[in-house]
Amino acid sequence: FSPDGSSIAVTDLRGHQVRLIMVATGVVTTLAGSGSKGSDDGTGTAASFDTPFGVDYSPDGSTIAVGDYNNFRVRLIEVATRVVTTLAGGQNGFADGPGNEAKFSWLAGVSYSPDGSTIAVADSYNHLMRLIAVATGIVTTLAGNVPINSGSEDGTGTAASFYHPSDLAYSPDGSTIAVADKANCLIRLITVGTGVVTTLAGSPRACGFADGTGSAAQIDSPYGLSYLRGGSTIAVTTGYYNGGTRRVRLITVATGVVATLALYESDLSGLACSPDGSTIAVSC
Repeated sequence: FSPDGSSIAVTDLRGHQVRLIMVATGVVTTLAGSGSKGSDDGTGTAASFDTPFGVDYSPDGSTIAVGDYNNFRVRLIEVATRVVTTLAGGQNGFADGPGNEAKFSWLAGVSYSPDGSTIAVADSYNHLMRLIAVATGIVTTLAGNVPINSGSEDGTGTAASFYHPSDLAYSPDGSTIAVADKANCLIRLITVGTGVVTTLAGSPRACGFADGTGSAAQIDSPYGLSYLRGGSTIAVTTGYYNGGTRRVRLITVATGVVATLALYESDLSGLACSPDGSTIAVSC
């Protein structure tokens, strides 16, 4: 959702475009992308993406960040002009550093910090959480095992581990990043100031659909994730790979209690919560 709640940005993975949906009318327009695979910067349909994945509005609504999955890049779209630029990345691999010197491996979700200074990235195939300084394009690693190893360990910074994280979101106060740790079937929390990683809900690779508290709950392949207004609750889509558990789940941050909000027959991917907290938009 845009900060004013008037539009929803959507990545059209197979169409290689970023689209906008007007909430009041349901009208869909193409913001950027030629419709063919590519990596060109440019304006509107002169720009190109290759399987764009995660998407997030900047806090002021002027810019949309895009996780360009098969291009290993984070792209920025200026909403008013439709100009697309590359902020960081461009090669498959792992490297921290400025702009095009940084490397990602099939990055997925992206999330702006509440002050707009930083974009957090779920670097899925590196099993890492990365941060990009918006002003400079400098990429650093916040958490995850380096050298690159998957796992489910809680801990601080590189002592913690993830397994194909798919999405992430800053809390409204910016103190915490919630992570959909997809292949581990976990929801994790990272304290931004320290890099400390903890598990909020689920048990490592005990994938399923049981509601409950903390490790007693089962979360099958969490995919999309977003905080609800106020930050006390996290909404998650689950069951992308398992037709029996396609659900939207709600997790209470203070207690780790997991409850099922809705069941679906089709695969679920991303979701977004409206700024006023009244609506959850789900991509099926």
